[in-house]
Formats: sequence, C-alpha cells, structure tokens
Amino acid sequence: MRQSLAAYDVTVADYRQTVLTAFQQVENNLAAVSMLNQVIQEQDSAIGSARRTLNEASVRYHSGIDSYLNVIAAQTALLNAREAALTFYRAVFGRHIRIGMLLP
Repeated sequence: MRQSLAAYDVTVADYRQTVLTAFQQVENNLAAVSMLNQVIQEQDSAIGSARRTLNEASVRYHSGIDSYLNVIAAQTALLNAREAALTFYRAVFGRHIRIGMLLP
C-alpha cells in the first residue's frame, strides 16, 4: 500500500512539474511575442521612412537634381527594411506555433 501511495505521489509530482514547465514555456513565448511585436512596430516605422526616402529620391531624380543611383540606394534600403520586417514576422508566427503546440 505504501509503495502504491509513493508511486502515486511521484506520478503526481512529475505531472505537476510537467504542467509548470509547460506554463513557463508558454509564458516565455508570450513574452518573446510581445517583444517581437514592439520590434515589428519599429520596423514598420523604418519601412515608412524608407518609403518616403524613395519617393523623395524619385522626385529628385525626375526633377534632374539627383542621379538614378540615389533612387537605387533608396530602393535597396526599402527592400532591406521589408526583409527585416519579414524576419520578425516569421519569428512571431514561429512563437505562435510553439505556443499552440504547448497547449492541449
């Protein structure tokens, strides 16, 4: 009888630890998603800035003020900002998938 109770207590303790670990993992992933969402907001702002710079470079090029190299540089900056944003979006989606896998 004592062995059965001891085995039960061990099983309950193991289950409790498993549940606590799962909660901790969910909490860690939610914190990461929150942080990544802040980074995404900043990146979206950078995209907007790069888009404005591209528009200004295009206007300056069409006005004959600047060379097309400035337009290309602005396009490259916008592309880089968009690629960085996609990286962060992928990270957020990955975290959501991990959270979904942790939940029953």
